[in-house]
Amino acid sequence: MSKLGNELMSLTTSENKELKVPERLDILEGLAMVVAQSSQPREQAIQAMHHMSSPAAQFLLSVEKMSMSSRNRNVEQACFALDSLVVLLRYGKPADRNIPHFMIPVMQHVFPAFPHVISIYSDVPRVIERVAKIIKDMIRGFEAHFDSFLAPTLELLVRGYQNQPTSSFMYAAGIAAASYASDPKYTPLFLQMIQAFCTKTFEVLNSVESFTDNPLIVEDLFTMLDRSLKVMPLALVPNPVFGSVFQCACVGSVVEHPEASHALLLFVENALLIGVHRRHRAELRPFVEQAISQAQGGQLLVNNIIAGIAGQLPTTLLYSGSDGSLEMALDAICQFVESDENLMLMLRTALQSPGCAHVNSTLETWFIANLIKARKEKNQGEFRRIVGEFSDRARLRLNRKL
Repeated sequence: MSKLGNELMSLTTSENKELKVPERLDILEGLAMVVAQSSQPREQAIQAMHHMSSPAAQFLLSVEKMSMSSRNRNVEQACFALDSLVVLLRYGKPADRNIPHFMIPVMQHVFPAFPHVISIYSDVPRVIERVAKIIKDMIRGFEAHFDSFLAPTLELLVRGYQNQPTSSFMYAAGIAAASYASDPKYTPLFLQMIQAFCTKTFEVLNSVESFTDNPLIVEDLFTMLDRSLKVMPLALVPNPVFGSVFQCACVGSVVEHPEASHALLLFVENALLIGVHRRHRAELRPFVEQAISQAQGGQLLVNNIIAGIAGQLPTTLLYSGSDGSLEMALDAICQFVESDENLMLMLRTALQSPGCAHVNSTLETWFIANLIKARKEKNQGEFRRIVGEFSDRARLRLNRKL
């Protein structure tokens, strides 16, 4: 690194009190971009990255021997060290995508410190969130070269979550699943990871109220599951954990939080449609049916969705431009249930449940008849119109009762 580069680098250290943290990180960002865009040999670029990351690496590698009192004094330094790595990962990537990331050797050196970091800072969300952010940037930045980090990363995420259930770990796990779970050689790793995350999460989400109390965990759990479902359905759906998470989704479909309900309903929708679409339908539909049977035949799910449409879940999206809404979840149910008679029975049961006590028999009869008609005609526009009109009329009655 040049003399000017070294002088600028000296301004970015945590000991520098003259510049604020954002200003120091801005300098580091500029230096990383210069290295990434330069035409210097790869080894020189890697050496520059080692030099720029050295203060952060030294601090993180010292955490293992840190006392609790020292830990409390060094939270800001830990955050700055992790932020420095985030900056170098994001802006130190070679312009040529065919060239491996210059930070790979650096992270091979620093990664062994992360288990100690998430252990000693397990109750400091700011630190944990930054570790998860680094893992996300490694996955996306290293691309095919991340495979050597994959197994220890999944182990790290699971261990951290078991120690302190924080949604950031599941968010990073979802990114990893979207990128690598489609590769059959990694399938066992991801199944083990999902089972471990779910086991711990079920301890947290142990009541209906706990879903609304822990919206970030709900959101990131079902985002991770949905991403896994899309890339490894043949492995996930037959696994016993699928039935457990589907049952969890049915119970939690009353969650009062927009992002959490969106993620949960998106998972439910895609899980049901796996049993509808031609691809994999024959081999996977029986497992989806089994999962539904374990969840009271799906009636609880239908009850909650209809009650939500009728106005009992005001924070949940009624419509969505793409998916993850009450209307789309109901549409998936209507596609999955093949018999008109069975669908009518489920709808009638839902409309007569406590969540729809404000819906009178006239509105109930109108809704069922017109919804079944729209389904038979495969008229998506009419289906949406019926759902919207029912929702408006039901919410008007609910407001009158209130």
